[in-house]
Amino acid sequence: MEINDECKTKEQLIAELNSLKKRVEQLEKSEALSKEIEERLAITLRSIREGVISINNTGKIILVNEAAEHLIGQTKAQMIGKPIDEVFCIVNEDNRIPCENLAKQLVTKETCELPRNAILLSQDGSEKIIAYNTYPMRNQSDDIIGLLLLFWNITRQRQLEEELLKAQKLESIALLASGIAHDFSNILAIICGNLTMGKMYCKSDTETYHRLIEAEKACYLAKELTKQLSTFAKGEVPMKEVISLDEILLESISLFFRDSKIKCNFSIPGNLWQVEADRMQISQVIHNLLINASQAMPEGGIIEVKAKNIKVKPSDHLPIIKGKYVHISVTDFGKGIAKKDLLKIFDPYFTTKCQGRGLGLTIIYSIVARHNGHVCAESQLGESTTFHVYLPAAPDNLIH
Repeated sequence: MEINDECKTKEQLIAELNSLKKRVEQLEKSEALSKEIEERLAITLRSIREGVISINNTGKIILVNEAAEHLIGQTKAQMIGKPIDEVFCIVNEDNRIPCENLAKQLVTKETCELPRNAILLSQDGSEKIIAYNTYPMRNQSDDIIGLLLLFWNITRQRQLEEELLKAQKLESIALLASGIAHDFSNILAIICGNLTMGKMYCKSDTETYHRLIEAEKACYLAKELTKQLSTFAKGEVPMKEVISLDEILLESISLFFRDSKIKCNFSIPGNLWQVEADRMQISQVIHNLLINASQAMPEGGIIEVKAKNIKVKPSDHLPIIKGKYVHISVTDFGKGIAKKDLLKIFDPYFTTKCQGRGLGLTIIYSIVARHNGHVCAESQLGESTTFHVYLPAAPDNLIH
């Protein structure tokens, strides 16, 4: 009997060992499957171009993809375990008021679409206009166990929308201006002709004669204004040729600052890429930029002019196609431009200065647009204003 009991014990031990072996094999398969699922999840998250952040029901981050790392400017290791509102900092685009705490939305049982006009404040100090949505995560019991945040950068899209609206608005204004300029020019021609005739019937030493002279001067100023308006309205087709911008820049600076109380610091390398452009129109762009900068500092000061070669990439968020460009910047250290006015500075007759008629920047915008380039401005109120001009480099087959 003892031998049989001993045999049964051995048989039981073998059965238990076989059972344990099967359980180990099952666990190994389960672990392998878990690793496979984890790897597939990681691949999926890397493939998603939008930023993805998952937070638990306490509002702390438990999952981050690479796109989110890039947009926020922090690594996954820096973000995991932190409260979402310490990492994902957003403000209203219009009033800069911080948006509602995302952790509070964990109690919401519906999908939340957050405000459209939002700015993401990245850790490096940069700002990005974003669109984003939140989705509650639920378990099998339909309880909310966390929140999934999906967000993407729409800065370039917004810039393109603004450029399109600006172009459409200027096109409408140009159509109206063209008709007004033509009719007004004809009226001025009649007025100037009658003033000239009137002078013939007056003695040169009379008050009437001098008043006619003043009226004639005003008439010629009006004709010059009409000419500027006509230039903007008609949009003269550029007579393009391959030119060197460094020569035009240095020549314009030399002529403009010859007898001026304003000084110019410039950085213009001699190896700037050549551009295919209308020499006279580009000279007018530079001249108008210098006039605008000098008018911002009526008591004198320093204007900085810089030029360099750049390669525009989609990540630069500029409303121009990628490629080689010459970048020109003109900076004045005047009172600056308020943010609300920056969107209107290229509109005809809009000006924040006592001097000027408000057409110089409009003409700049029209000329640069006709050269397939881009012009924009940035300003710090009370400190400085910088205008940026991007002109595409000439194709290699046109450069001799």
